[in-house]
Amino acid sequence: MIRAARHLMSFHFLSYKKDFANHKSSSPLGIAAMGLALFFCFAVTGCQTYEAQPLDPQATIHDFESRRLDDPNLKKLLEDHGLGKGPGAQDLWSLPSLAAIALELNPSVVRARAESQSVGTGVAVAKALKPLGVNYSLQYTSLANSPWTYGFSLNWLIETGGKRLLRGEQAEAKANRAALLLSQTEWEVRSSVLRSGFAILVDLEKSKIQASWEKTLESLVEAASSRLNSGSATGLELWEAERQLNQLRVASSDTQQHLAVSKALLAKAIGVPVETLEPMLLEPLPEQMPGLPVLYALRERASLARSDVLAALANYSAFETALHIEVAKQYPNLNLGPGYLFDQGQQRWGLGLNLSIPMNGNRASIKEARSLVEVAAAQFAELQANALSDVSRTWNSYAGALEKYGNAEQLVKITKTQQSAQERLFQSGATDRLSVLRAAIIKEQAEASFVDMRMTAWTNYLDLMDSVQGFLPPFNFTTIQ
Repeated sequence: MIRAARHLMSFHFLSYKKDFANHKSSSPLGIAAMGLALFFCFAVTGCQTYEAQPLDPQATIHDFESRRLDDPNLKKLLEDHGLGKGPGAQDLWSLPSLAAIALELNPSVVRARAESQSVGTGVAVAKALKPLGVNYSLQYTSLANSPWTYGFSLNWLIETGGKRLLRGEQAEAKANRAALLLSQTEWEVRSSVLRSGFAILVDLEKSKIQASWEKTLESLVEAASSRLNSGSATGLELWEAERQLNQLRVASSDTQQHLAVSKALLAKAIGVPVETLEPMLLEPLPEQMPGLPVLYALRERASLARSDVLAALANYSAFETALHIEVAKQYPNLNLGPGYLFDQGQQRWGLGLNLSIPMNGNRASIKEARSLVEVAAAQFAELQANALSDVSRTWNSYAGALEKYGNAEQLVKITKTQQSAQERLFQSGATDRLSVLRAAIIKEQAEASFVDMRMTAWTNYLDLMDSVQGFLPPFNFTTIQ
């Protein structure tokens, strides 16, 4: 294409050179024509090119599988966020550190960031002036005193009604919406890191309790079997102990399965292969549950500052600007077409005017744009109302979970006291070993129930943070950015 354009321009240049030699009176015009030809030649040769860069699925798989948390670039990233070099004391990873890495590696964040940047480039395009049209003609007439006819004209579009300014405002609103959608995606990823990390910590804690509980039940089965062999007990006592042991082993298998799934979810949230997490250890859960936040403050924060709510507001602004553009289209644009023509020895100058007048005052397009504005307003009101409802729902769920958490914690204290009492009685000879084992089993059941309730409370608290799409204590004191 470029080679053909060069050949065509060289032909035009030679033609103008010949005409310039034959028509001395028009030499300035010939020079202008040759300059125009040269301008076209340089304009064409200055065009940008693009070489195809096909994606290689095997290469992208290899890049993903080669990711490691000890990558030097990731260590620098954590240092820039004030999170150290990764594992802290006793080689324990903090969830804020993993969340910071997720914002760098998670494929959903990378995709949303690319989309945001792509939409942002449209702002400059929307604000740019329309291209200047240039028309050029060359003819040859045989058996004429001046056989050559050549000329050129311009096509200059002058937009009225502030259309270009409005297009820029619309593009900026779309760019803001894309940036807010990126922020929402980043929040969802950080929330996934917290949820899956908490699930891993709870499953590990629960596994320890179940392991201790299983040993106690095995001891109970052994004691019940001895009592049965000695004739001091019936088989029902042994069967009940064996039933509890088998049920616990099923529950332990469920915990291990849930632990494996939680690790896979954490790896997905971070954006690394799950094998990378195998040697990783997490910092323990906070000792105490956070207190109940003020409902009014959360409702105000969610209804005015949530990313999806603000994105809906930016979307409304874009549609409203589109309506203004349709209203501005009622005013016709002006096309100016100044030109020059050398026609067989005669020089002609002209000025063309062209108006694009919309039929029926552009009423149909205005009506359509107005309806889209009303839809965007309804979508914003829906999102805002849903945000308020989400906060109320999750706040009440967490309030109830805190109460149950307190009761479960109190139950653990009671069962521990009962177990200690049974051990003292056994040491004094006032009771048998079977009673001590039963008290230990009751205590371990209470501890397992407490761990479940603790996980439920933390899940409800994370739901509350999701409803406002922002960090709450103790996470708002971290450096997750």
